[in-house]
Amino acid sequence: MYQVQSQEWSDDLTGSHIKANKDFSLFAGTTWSQVPVGCTFVDNLIEQMYLVSTWGKRYVDSPFANTSTDLFRVIASENQTIVNVEGNSNMQLLLNAGEYSDFDASNGAYIEADKPISVAQYIKGQDCNGGVGDPSMVILNTVEQIRDTVTLFNSRFEDITSNYINIICKAGEEDLIFFDGENVLGLGNSFNVLGSNGLFAYVTIPTSAGAHTIYSGGCGIIAMAYGYGNVESYAYSGGASFNDINENPIPDGSCLNETIKFETGLPPGRFKVMWDLGDGNFTSDHIFEHKYPGDDTGNYNLSLIIEDICFFEIDTLYKNLKVTLRQDLTAGADQSGCEGTDIGIEANDLSGSTFEWTGPNGFISDEQFPTIKEVILESTGKYEVQGNISGCKTFPKEVEVVVFENPKPYLGNNLILCPVDGEEAILDANLYETYLWQDGSTNQTLMVSDSGLYYVDVMDENRCIGRDSLFIVQQCPTRYYLPSAFTPNGDGEHDFFGIQGIEILSMYLDVYDRWGNQVFNTRNPKEVWDGRHHGSDCAVGSYIWFLRIDGYREDASHFTDTKSGTVLLLR
Repeated sequence: MYQVQSQEWSDDLTGSHIKANKDFSLFAGTTWSQVPVGCTFVDNLIEQMYLVSTWGKRYVDSPFANTSTDLFRVIASENQTIVNVEGNSNMQLLLNAGEYSDFDASNGAYIEADKPISVAQYIKGQDCNGGVGDPSMVILNTVEQIRDTVTLFNSRFEDITSNYINIICKAGEEDLIFFDGENVLGLGNSFNVLGSNGLFAYVTIPTSAGAHTIYSGGCGIIAMAYGYGNVESYAYSGGASFNDINENPIPDGSCLNETIKFETGLPPGRFKVMWDLGDGNFTSDHIFEHKYPGDDTGNYNLSLIIEDICFFEIDTLYKNLKVTLRQDLTAGADQSGCEGTDIGIEANDLSGSTFEWTGPNGFISDEQFPTIKEVILESTGKYEVQGNISGCKTFPKEVEVVVFENPKPYLGNNLILCPVDGEEAILDANLYETYLWQDGSTNQTLMVSDSGLYYVDVMDENRCIGRDSLFIVQQCPTRYYLPSAFTPNGDGEHDFFGIQGIEILSMYLDVYDRWGNQVFNTRNPKEVWDGRHHGSDCAVGSYIWFLRIDGYREDASHFTDTKSGTVLLLR
């Protein structure tokens, strides 16, 4: 799963072209959207996108029930696409690949282009559509992908109160359409005719929540389920075959004396085909195998005539099929690199060739000179490449790729050094080819004493680089001392009682006489007792002190201690 989201609410990702080397599904839409901008009722829009190869050239709009107008968006897959819209507002559009155009329609529309297009139909917010529901989006199915049976589900969730199904069929086949086993016309419904020369017809059927099956005894149908609530709506399309109708099914070619598989990819009941294989052979089969005779290579001009038996249209496809000798392919030299780097591999240039690479860790590429991005150890192994020239694959070749593990120097754990004690440390980066410390030093070891971040980059014999780092903190452990006696006689020797120490975060010191009277207290480590209380000398004798102190341990963590003791006052 991968999500791309626009940076601003006003950005539009319409026209983005997404492709991959493996199968994937694509959903697109917007969050909390006004349809159109300016309508106050909003909702989230989300739809599964169709493969460009399944886009058609003709679309019929069956308008949503109980709305005054619907909004449409048409997008082109190729440059210089001409789009004609027939309806209440006829128009012609000229679009390039990825370009789109929006327009309104109220009573249905027929949309036809000379190149494949995709069409989205929107329910407008109820303040802009006549007063029903919130916005919704549905990607329409082209009538070129029509099928005979469709089952849809109408929702009862999210307070949906009214449900509908729109059905589109070929005009003149209205009596061949059945809804849950009942003839649609027999149920009292009436069709509306539209489209070029009235070729199509549509009907809107109010229905109940639950599953419903529509069947056509003719060419087929396309259907859409939708519904409304007070401030809710939903819509989705059903009834499409999703055949690759925009791809030429004629193969490019093959190697000499190989059997080629031919396949139209179209339903035989809907299309008649006639193959001219360019060597005097013809067939009307949709799937078959054929091998061109002889021992010589050559070009064969093939044609494929496709007849749509429902809409009486004939299309002819052409291609020059080449039968060639299997060629040899030369791959580049073996490669090596370090973890996290990009490694390029290559195949030699063969004129007109495409390339297919496979390798470890799910690697796939169709480039001649692919790059293996940010390699990991599991990227080590053999990478095989095979060329393809007009359908003839070359002999495979291999490139060996070796990924070296990056060095992992180890400087140890973070350090705490006490500057008072003059502590230093030697950082050792172990044995490697080169060293580069953060200060530019290139020795294996580094003497340190200051606090900060220290790191080293090392390079090994494979020229791979690794880094390690550590923090050094200058921090001494808390140390303190309280004397057991003092002589406050003014001789300059032991005249005061107080705490002596370093790295004291905070403290509370209280002194009491033998009767429990407080004679001194302080919160300042630098403040001392001079043996007096309220200006008078205290009596000689023992005094009790209580201390609470906050400081640092040897590992620089904090601690809180509570201690008590006695001090002897002498004169």
